[in-house]
Amino acid sequence: MKNSLRRFKIRLFLELSLQIVGAILLLFLGLRLVDGILNDFIANFLFSLDSGLYRFCVRNKEALLFLIGSGTIMIVIYFTIRKTSNYLEQIITSINQVFNKGEGLVVLPTDFKEIENQLNSIKYETLRSEQAQQQEQQKRDDLVVYLAHDLKTPLTSIIGYLSLLNDEKEISEELREKYTQIALEKSYRLESLINEFFDITRFALQKQTLNKEPVNLSVMLQQLTDEFYPLFEERQVQCQLQLKEGVMIEADADKLARVFDNLLRNALAYCDSGSDIEITMQENAGGVELMFANIGPQLSADQISLLFEKFYRADPSRSAATGGAGLGLAIARDIVELHGGTINAVGHGKRIEFHLHFRTLPKNTGRKVPLDKA
Repeated sequence: MKNSLRRFKIRLFLELSLQIVGAILLLFLGLRLVDGILNDFIANFLFSLDSGLYRFCVRNKEALLFLIGSGTIMIVIYFTIRKTSNYLEQIITSINQVFNKGEGLVVLPTDFKEIENQLNSIKYETLRSEQAQQQEQQKRDDLVVYLAHDLKTPLTSIIGYLSLLNDEKEISEELREKYTQIALEKSYRLESLINEFFDITRFALQKQTLNKEPVNLSVMLQQLTDEFYPLFEERQVQCQLQLKEGVMIEADADKLARVFDNLLRNALAYCDSGSDIEITMQENAGGVELMFANIGPQLSADQISLLFEKFYRADPSRSAATGGAGLGLAIARDIVELHGGTINAVGHGKRIEFHLHFRTLPKNTGRKVPLDKA
């Protein structure tokens, strides 16, 4: 843009200079003609009109010439300014057009081609951002409708079974236990759906902040996988850990634990029953790389590229039973990036891998490590 403005200023200066020089030359030529060939003709013409007018022109010749010259230069400057103002009006109109959805591309004179390209780029990015926001809002609205509908099913069941327990005084112990278990399971499902509503609200409104402290990454992962043991048993999967001892990073322990929790829950939700979930750790120069891998439904390259998008599910049909709000991986990405790390997904057939990279602390920091928060 600076180059375009610089070229325009140079061109404007040259045009104004040439026009003024041209006007002066024309004025000088006109004076030579008036004093030479046309002198007698003009004198006779003025005298024939009015002898007083002739004498006035003769006495004030220099002043009249000055006025004519000044007027000529002012006319040149006026048209130059008018041309410049037209350019400015076009630019202002184009800027307004950038934020007008109903109009096409911005078109400016050749001198402002660079500005034209930048304004069209801004317009394109603005429209794309608005479309992305509208799509995201639509996904959020649809999800709230789905969740609200799903809330009715477990709630109706809970009320039904609790009503049976309350009304049927002579119910057998076996049926009482059965109805109580069903009501408990539906209550857990209801709690899960309510937590999804909270996730949506937090993700939309809450600004993430970090309370960083030294964290033993190896201990954190070991503790988390131990907590998931009952879920591993339920899905009949094995969690294979390959960790390095004493790997330290500076992080918000609670938020980092949520990243790993989301990745493990995602793996459990979509892995094949009886397969393995792998968690490996590899140190490199100044950092550590983690990999979470599982075997499950094969995803296309397009699906993998959308895994970290908010409210996206690779398998929408699972939402009622096992799927969440489609926020887990999006939240994980945001938390990882807040820590200055990176996360990406790679597919190899039915194998999906999530790679995370964090900067590590020096081996001997001389600081106490909060293992209990890991």
